[in-house]
Amino acid sequence: MNAAVFVFGLSVTALVGLAFGLIPAFQAAKSGPHQGLQAGSTRTAGTHRKTRGALVVAEVALALVLLVSSGLLLRSLNRLFAVEAGFDPSQLLTMKVQTAGRRFWSDSTTFRFFAQALEEARRVPGVTAAAMTSQLPLSGDRDEYGARLDAQSPQGFSVFRYAVSPRYLETMGIPLKRGRALEERDGAGA
Repeated sequence: MNAAVFVFGLSVTALVGLAFGLIPAFQAAKSGPHQGLQAGSTRTAGTHRKTRGALVVAEVALALVLLVSSGLLLRSLNRLFAVEAGFDPSQLLTMKVQTAGRRFWSDSTTFRFFAQALEEARRVPGVTAAAMTSQLPLSGDRDEYGARLDAQSPQGFSVFRYAVSPRYLETMGIPLKRGRALEERDGAGA
């Protein structure tokens, strides 16, 4: 759950509870104890009745808004979960690896590190397939670069780069629509 949304919801709930709790308390504090025992004052009873009626209407209206909003949220979540993700998430385990420090300043060192890590992951008992990518699907990560389609064009375009290892599509259960999948022989110079 998003912390900002939680804090906002908690704050609104606390403010509404305080407002609806303090208004009757202030009204009760204005009048003395003997006035509450006297039933003869129709003006005071009428004012209290109107205030209570307004509070009841406001509470019912807020409850209705909350009920409709939560119903719409649940319907949206239900529709969101019904959308095909484009890959088979069952039996998948993901992890994020970040490289930092002098050890990884060289591209060849970083490449060897990830190649070794991938081979070690494939050797783990019970693992049927392993692959790597620079961004997991639906993670919200973006690796964006500027590109030009030809040297004469002054305007560049934003393009996304997703680095994947061979057998990535197979491992993720992503169906190949056209072409061929990456193979071990597809290196940096291919």
